[in-house]
Amino acid sequence: MDTLAIIADYYHSLTTIPDEEWNWFVARLLEKRIEKYQHWVKEGQIAHEYAFIVKGFMYTYYMKEDKEIVRDFFSENSHASAHTSLITRTPSLYSIQALEPTTILTLSYHDNQELFCRHSCWQEIGRLTAEERYKQKEERERSFLLDTPETRYMKILKNMPEVLQRAPQYHIASYLGISPETLSRIRRKIATNNGPSSGVLS
Repeated sequence: MDTLAIIADYYHSLTTIPDEEWNWFVARLLEKRIEKYQHWVKEGQIAHEYAFIVKGFMYTYYMKEDKEIVRDFFSENSHASAHTSLITRTPSLYSIQALEPTTILTLSYHDNQELFCRHSCWQEIGRLTAEERYKQKEERERSFLLDTPETRYMKILKNMPEVLQRAPQYHIASYLGISPETLSRIRRKIATNNGPSSGVLS
């Protein structure tokens, strides 16, 4: 399946898009390849485009005292952006980097603004994707306030298993707000309790 077919399947699953609108949208997409460990956005830069990940795996992180604090992960069929930087036209507070060779389709900030003025289908897509991201953000905040590190890890295992397969352990630990050593203990404990069928990597 080519890159346009992937984003077409995803967007058309959300709402009906008239052919004229789809053609206008496609004409403004740019396909880009981000190499492994290459940054798409760096902290301090003003972001200028939104991205839809066709293939690959990326993460976002803050820097604190020369240490990366992992904010989020993005994989296929998801959107990535330094959103606050885009909408406020101010420098991004975090970086976005590829953990695998990644193919993205990008739309500029200005084209995206025009898109929402053209047809209600784009507002519907924007609303649905924003709602999904908000639910994820709220769940992550709630989990940090109420859950134990082991429970947070189990939620990743259930809801984001690709992260455990594709992200380095020290990135996963940072995302969970724990040390790599604590993560190793949690993984060993879960593997011991559940056996090899648990899907937990040792």
